[in-house]
Amino acid sequence: MTHSTCHYPSLPSELWLEIFRFATHDAKLYDTKYQPFHVQFSDVHNASLATNYAIVLVCKHWWLLGMELLYEDVRIRHGALALRRALAIGGAGEDYTPKKWVRRAVLPYSQSATPSPKPLLALDILQQLPNLEVLVRPPTMDRYEALRFEFSADVPSLPLLRRLDWWTHNEAAHTGGINALDEVIEHAPNLEYLSLAANISMSLYRPKRIEIPKLRVLNLFHVNALFVRQMCSWDLPSLSHIILAAPPHNAGLEDFWATFGHSINVAELGDNVRFGMMGHMSDLLDGCPGLQELNYFLFFTLNARPLRTHESLRRVGMHARVNRMMCSLDDPETWRHMEQHFDSFRPEAFPALKEFVLYGPEWSHIAALPAFDPIRQKVQASGRRFVLPTLSERHVDSKPLPTELYEAILQQLSPADVQQTTLSLTRALPYSPIPQYFLFNQVRLKRSDQAYLLSRRLREAPTDASLVRSFWLDVWMVDADVVINLIRMFPRVKILRMAIGPSFTPEHLDELFEHPFGELEYIALRFRPYVQKASYYQFLKGAYYDSSLVALAKWPASSIPTLSIIQDPLDPKYAPEGQFAQPLVFFRLDAVNELACAPFAEDLANLRMRIPGRQLARFIYSSPDALPSLDLLDLSTCNIKQVDVDHVIARFDTLRHLILDDCNVLRGELRDEDWSAFGKFGSRHSTPRSTPPYAANPPQSQSRAPAVPAARTAGARPCDATISLRASPPKDRVELPAAGSSTRASASAGASASEHAAMALPTHIDLPDPGTVPTPRFRILPPVPIVRTICMTTSALVAPDQHAHIRQQFELGWRRGLALLTQRRATMRTSYMNGLYRVVRFAVTGEDVEVEMSEDGLGGLVEVDSKGKQTPEAFDVVLMGESAVTCPVLCLAGPGRREGYPHAEGCGHAAGWDVYGDQL
Repeated sequence: MTHSTCHYPSLPSELWLEIFRFATHDAKLYDTKYQPFHVQFSDVHNASLATNYAIVLVCKHWWLLGMELLYEDVRIRHGALALRRALAIGGAGEDYTPKKWVRRAVLPYSQSATPSPKPLLALDILQQLPNLEVLVRPPTMDRYEALRFEFSADVPSLPLLRRLDWWTHNEAAHTGGINALDEVIEHAPNLEYLSLAANISMSLYRPKRIEIPKLRVLNLFHVNALFVRQMCSWDLPSLSHIILAAPPHNAGLEDFWATFGHSINVAELGDNVRFGMMGHMSDLLDGCPGLQELNYFLFFTLNARPLRTHESLRRVGMHARVNRMMCSLDDPETWRHMEQHFDSFRPEAFPALKEFVLYGPEWSHIAALPAFDPIRQKVQASGRRFVLPTLSERHVDSKPLPTELYEAILQQLSPADVQQTTLSLTRALPYSPIPQYFLFNQVRLKRSDQAYLLSRRLREAPTDASLVRSFWLDVWMVDADVVINLIRMFPRVKILRMAIGPSFTPEHLDELFEHPFGELEYIALRFRPYVQKASYYQFLKGAYYDSSLVALAKWPASSIPTLSIIQDPLDPKYAPEGQFAQPLVFFRLDAVNELACAPFAEDLANLRMRIPGRQLARFIYSSPDALPSLDLLDLSTCNIKQVDVDHVIARFDTLRHLILDDCNVLRGELRDEDWSAFGKFGSRHSTPRSTPPYAANPPQSQSRAPAVPAARTAGARPCDATISLRASPPKDRVELPAAGSSTRASASAGASASEHAAMALPTHIDLPDPGTVPTPRFRILPPVPIVRTICMTTSALVAPDQHAHIRQQFELGWRRGLALLTQRRATMRTSYMNGLYRVVRFAVTGEDVEVEMSEDGLGGLVEVDSKGKQTPEAFDVVLMGESAVTCPVLCLAGPGRREGYPHAEGCGHAAGWDVYGDQL
């Protein structure tokens, strides 16, 4: 889960520029020359901008190389003011001049609306772009955008503009200027390529002579007959290429062919089904006598039936894109349709025709079928030939890059951008060897329908499921059955993150966790029993997820180092404070203890369990076998008391980071003495493991009556207690004197006076056999805390500027506590060296416990002098060197990153962000 440093190979800057341009540049958006079936009118879903932005954020070197590519294509949108300031940077003679890099600009109608007579900011931006070559006016979603066009608009001079992609807005066109097509064309004298989508009304019908002297390519994307009639008044002396994406209604092309048909050399018909209903291709051939090349979609177009011989047509291009409305290749009607198209270009009607160019990857399959052989033989017999170019060979200038180079490029992107960038590359370069691994490596579902779509995709290609390493369900309302079945399709998933909303039930998670995952390393479950409305439905239904924890506890020992279970606190927006109780996700917390002690948790190093308001800590530290490898513990939002903090720190000898945000550990957090007292946790250890199991389970190897339990005052520490073990069962029973007598039992000689005062006097005491060995006495060595960071959240009354003072008080208390601990261990060393008693310590994680210690009732403890050697160093507290005991870093900034609340350097929050991959 940690993020490794990105190392990229050292390449010349020129090669990096070629790589960046190859990965992000879409030539179809800049083309001013015609290329068959290479049309792209708009780039609403183009991801090139996001990819360029990710490149410049990688490092300074890439920033210098990629800024020119980033500014090459700009969108004038809601950040227009910031864009104008950025373009104004630099001047004559300077290298960094963004306004000179812009070649293409997208200007939505929302930025040219005229609700007031003020000058348009967008026009000021366009005026700054001296090298602008492409201008796009994309369509406006009138259903969602209520724009006002009440005042006239101006139009800037566009001397270098070579391509204009224009979608007419009828209401905006009345304001003129930049919103009117005819005025923009008049201010762009060097226009060569014009894409039009114009469904004008009668109020905009203004036939007038407009001269476009250099226009060579005209792309009629979507026009009506009224606009076609208006175009017939234009003067287009250089027009030679026509692209007709869709025919206008009411057969409005006759006038167009009559006006411009004599100059058309190349024509292309789009993939619109209306071309297959009427003889538009026949009208085109009759209206363009000088046509030399014709390109169309085979399964969308009616075959040609010209009225006269066509003398100039030399090439016919057919694209085999599938038409869902037609039959498949198994149907004879499909082959009859194909044969009619080839037969319609008979030699006597088209004497100059030499070749059929077959576009599209579908032809590779069609041409290999036996049913295509008669067509091939007939075409070859007429003296024509077939040409089978692929789109990648025809329209990509350079050779395809090797897979390794694509992989190296995509590895430079951030995880959030790599998937979308890979998808864009596979669509832009369908025949390039782009590794599919990046599409499925990290799967994140943000919409409810994506689960079904991904499931269907993986069922069609089951091998892709093995590429999934990380799965993140980031949507609350989803079909839970589909999600469970989908996750079970991932055999090698390592990271599993799920948002458990109202659509899930405990049975779903029980089914998911019924069998372990082989390579899983991280499980994150985030519960929210309601989404839009607070409800007691789960409580009334009795739907609790205790069984899910039990199912995890049944997993065998594995190498899963990270587990995160979070229940979101109540959102005040849906549940006002004081009017709705925190819903229960887990009814009983015994399952938490069962999970912590299970073999599944042996290697669990990072545990985050946030269950608001529940007393969770005691179920984690109560067992001496729980979480032996714990390194980071996050119990934020739980009900944690100060004594729980002491128990946790003393119980886990591997714990380095403790996060307790929004736990209200200290109620008097405004007082310095409370923070100072809290810092003394190192000297007041009171931990469940300090009460060894022999207190409740005496050794069974010796037949004797139960010993009287040792009593202590509320202030006594178990780690200072004296442990007495009987050597033989008692023989006599002696009645105790009445209260007030000075007689004392010899078995209590080592206890303090306060312990006697607090002890309830029994009616009798068992005396040992005079011939037995004296009872041995033990002392437990208090452990040294190793925790490195503690994270807490203060109340709103504590200003961030007080955090430094609080940390000083905490460190002062910690030093005092460490001094007391050092003194106590030194005193114990002196008593140990004098032979007053034996000293035992808690066994560290992974240390073998001697069998005889367990037989004596000292399970989990290791004797300091276990091998007969004097080891006074075991009592020392290391204060210098690499292994020195240091004060933990106290961070009070709270979860996430909030403005004005800086985190302490090296705090546990940063460690948690690296481990869990989020900032919750």
